Amino acid sequence: MYWGESNIYAATSLDLIHWTPVEAEDPRGYHAEPFLLPLLSIRKHHFDSDLIEPGPQAIIMEQGILLIYNSKNHGQHGDPNYTTGAYCAAQVLFDLKDPSVVIARSTKPFLMPDKEYEMNGQINHVCFVEGLVYHEGVWNEDSLIVNDTIQLYGVIDGATSLEPYRGLDGETGGYLAAQLIAKAIIALSQDKIGQKLSPQCMLMQANQQLRDEMIATGVDVTRKEQLWSACALLVRVNDTQVEFAHAGDCMLVAMYEDGTTRLVTRDQLEVVDRPTRQLWAEGVASGLTSREELWQFVKPQIHAGRALMNTVNGYSVLNGEPELADHMEYGRISRAQLTSLFLFSDGLIDPQREHSLDEDLKQIVFRVKSMGLENYIHWLIQIEEADPDCLQFPRVKKSDDKTAIYLEL
Repeated sequence: MYWGESNIYAATSLDLIHWTPVEAEDPRGYHAEPFLLPLLSIRKHHFDSDLIEPGPQAIIMEQGILLIYNSKNHGQHGDPNYTTGAYCAAQVLFDLKDPSVVIARSTKPFLMPDKEYEMNGQINHVCFVEGLVYHEGVWNEDSLIVNDTIQLYGVIDGATSLEPYRGLDGETGGYLAAQLIAKAIIALSQDKIGQKLSPQCMLMQANQQLRDEMIATGVDVTRKEQLWSACALLVRVNDTQVEFAHAGDCMLVAMYEDGTTRLVTRDQLEVVDRPTRQLWAEGVASGLTSREELWQFVKPQIHAGRALMNTVNGYSVLNGEPELADHMEYGRISRAQLTSLFLFSDGLIDPQREHSLDEDLKQIVFRVKSMGLENYIHWLIQIEEADPDCLQFPRVKKSDDKTAIYLEL
């Protein structure tokens, strides 16, 4: 196991009850006796310059042993890009054959204080990771943005590239896209100049950062099938207006004092999703019974849909293409009589699809208002679990990631 504070050490055990610390001899003779062998130490001029200690249990992966660790930034010798004393979480990869050897280590934290309740509390500027849950062997490709200070909110829905890509820790392209976009926007929202940008400008800057990251990792950005992508909705509330920017199928619904609802955004992906669902249903009718068979049956249609990214015949999406600027939708609505806003990814759409898309979206709002958001999601998951192979309700996977914000004004 890995243990310690300020330095991270290792210990071994034959019964998981009695542990022996890993020690080393000092070849220089400064220590007469063996001493604890530090595997990882604090680093000057980095976010982990003041303290490090292990987080959740280490994970054995194909690439090595992954350990998530917590860290603290030093006020004088730390990274000036992070607040003095900020607690952030990072990752280190150890060798499978020799668990004391570091293969790779984060240059930046993957989790840092960026929400109001993380930046202000009994101890300010703290994100501290202590638990880890294995969830169905898949990466959640959604992300969330909440900044109550400047009233900036967003939902992001990543999409896996058609040519599979995996990061150092097995992350999909969709996961990387959603996380990178969220972090880029959060960074802008914490910068005095960035805060003044419109939501569409924030999304465009995040889109450029996504492009730069893909190029840096060897993705051919001229080939749409390789692109990491994400749909996104970003909303900023001020005293008299609500500004928004939208790409793809993350939806915004406005609710008013007289009980009426308004679909502010349009599901741009319905133009490609509807033919895919229809083809899936045809496959079921022809006798295909497994999701793998059905996936192969609809795969050409999915490829055709991806070719329409950021085109006049398709839909807008953040995928690093500069053409996003021509197809992203944005604008503002008045706050007159406005009582609440509902932002959500397409994972909240009822797979039963009993009505037209607009009517189904209104039904989501009705159920969320009557049941509560958490109860609605539990109800939705029960429907999905009852149809695990997607034979009754056509869709390409049993359960999509679900992200939503219900904002009362």
